[in-house]
Amino acid sequence: MTLPIQDTQPDSQGVLSLGNLSLNLDNFRVVVGAQVVDLTYSELELLHMFFTQPDRVIPYEELTRVLWANEERGSIRHLNVLVHRLRNKLVGSDTYVIETVRGRGYGLLKSREAEVARARGAPASSDQAAIPREAG
Repeated sequence: MTLPIQDTQPDSQGVLSLGNLSLNLDNFRVVVGAQVVDLTYSELELLHMFFTQPDRVIPYEELTRVLWANEERGSIRHLNVLVHRLRNKLVGSDTYVIETVRGRGYGLLKSREAEVARARGAPASSDQAAIPREAG
C-alpha cells in the first residue's frame, strides 16, 4: 500500500511538521523533538493519515479501511494495538498527541497544557500541590 497524500503541504524539503513532530516524505524519517524514531510501515501509514488530517477525529472504520484495505487482519483490535505502539514511540511530542474519542476513532489533536506538563513529569500551572489529609 502506498502512503496516501491528501490535502497536505510539505515544506520545500518534503517534510510535514506539526509542533515538534516531523515526517519526511522523501525518506519516511520521523523525528520527535531532536530524536529520530523508527516506525514500522503500518505505523508510518497511520502517522501520515494523522498528519494529513490534524485536529480531526478519524473514525475507526476509515482508519482500518485505509490501513488494511481488504485484508482480514484489519480489525479495530489491531488498530488499537497499532495506536498504542505509535503513542509509545511518539513520547516527547509537545504539541500534538494521539487522542482516543471513545466510540468514534482516533485523531492527532493539539495537546492541552496540562497534558504536556504531565508528560514531562512536571505539574501543570493549573494543578495544585497535593494537600496532606488529616488522619481520621
